[in-house]
Amino acid sequence: MILGIFGFTGSGKTTVTKYITEKYNFKAIDLDVISREIMDLEESQNFVKMTFPQAYNMQTQKVDRKILREIIFNSPIENQKLSQYMWPKIKEHVIQTITSSKENIIIDGAILPKLNIPIDKYIYVSADQQDLLHRIKVRDNANENTTYELLKYQGELLYESVKDFEIHNNSSIEKLYQQIEIIMKKIKD
Repeated sequence: MILGIFGFTGSGKTTVTKYITEKYNFKAIDLDVISREIMDLEESQNFVKMTFPQAYNMQTQKVDRKILREIIFNSPIENQKLSQYMWPKIKEHVIQTITSSKENIIIDGAILPKLNIPIDKYIYVSADQQDLLHRIKVRDNANENTTYELLKYQGELLYESVKDFEIHNNSSIEKLYQQIEIIMKKIKD
């Protein structure tokens, strides 16, 4: 069984994934972690240095992720350049992990449906925009304009995504867990 968890940044995907991983013994694949690992590769560092030189710190010889984030979420053209480079690499990594595992797998990624990975059931995690903005600000100390542009971009990508289930994460952690339990019961039946 392969479950896909997707939704806006700050919606609670990681909390849902952690709950299902611990309670139902799923192996978790986090697309954010994979993208960071890929970005740390020399090939990717060189790509950023050549494509987004202002996001490459020559002193540390590393990508400045905060600057890169501001660039790509304030320019659809720049975002497309990075997406065309990263998405195939992320997809390849996930496919390799899936094919080499016999475990139940849960994949956590904001725009997971856009990768066209074989998923048995998609669970969309949603939250009100004000909750998303607040959570991202608290968690990431992110620039409000960049955060708004990120959510706008994700909304455009997720607009027509197919989902089997939806979790509304606007309330307490207990209500979130109750929704997960209802979905997992339906999946198991």
